Amino acid sequence: MLVHVKPRHLRKNFSSLALVALLLFLGAGAAWAAGTASFNYQINWKGTSDLYFTVTGGPPSTCGDLISTRNGSSLVATNYVCTDASGNVTMGPWTWAGTASDQTDDPLYVRWPGGSTTNQTWHIWDKLSPTTSIDPYSGTPPTSSSGTATDPQWGAGFSSSWGSRVETYFKNVTTNRYWTPSAGAYTAAPICNAVAPIRCLPRWVAGNLYGMPSYSVAWDTSFPPGSAHATGNTYEWKTCVYDNYSLGQSSCASITFSM
Repeated sequence: MLVHVKPRHLRKNFSSLALVALLLFLGAGAAWAAGTASFNYQINWKGTSDLYFTVTGGPPSTCGDLISTRNGSSLVATNYVCTDASGNVTMGPWTWAGTASDQTDDPLYVRWPGGSTTNQTWHIWDKLSPTTSIDPYSGTPPTSSSGTATDPQWGAGFSSSWGSRVETYFKNVTTNRYWTPSAGAYTAAPICNAVAPIRCLPRWVAGNLYGMPSYSVAWDTSFPPGSAHATGNTYEWKTCVYDNYSLGQSSCASITFSM
């Protein structure tokens, strides 16, 4: 059975004791510190530019093996990383379109002939959208607005560090008006641009995410009181959870009811 170890981007910080041990190890002149390996992005989202891998300060004019634990399995690419006469190399680009699915390389490093290595680094391709669900509710209108969201195991997960977010709109479908907390009523018109092509956006209400960083979170948000709803009208409540609000992807869930 494959046991998934939480990638370092979702782990808590080292304990003080572990940090001291690591510093003592490095101070002893560890043989692995032969060059610095890095990516131009630790996480590639849908809106991120192409990926490059760089090694600086490695052995000059030398080819080394790329070592990685990819999606929980060992990977070795023999003689894959070859430096120039200064011990440097930049490889890529790798593209979003050319990557099939979520992919976590953690840890990843280069092993040179003789056994020395670069530092360990990590990278994630976040290709798949999270899944959003709404908790069971009761009443018409509902007396709660909450739920959960999950991100696939080898994606980036949710974290406030990269802008995971939840938003909900509460729409009176009959009148095409939205509820806003400040007004306390379904009176806000859609937000439309003034020039062609005309595009209108909902009035979103920001909610709360709980349990980050992780692959599974809970969410809730403020919601309209029962008195804000009119008999004979139809309403839609739609919630979208983003793994990364500006660069990543989202999924949505909604409920519709009539008074």
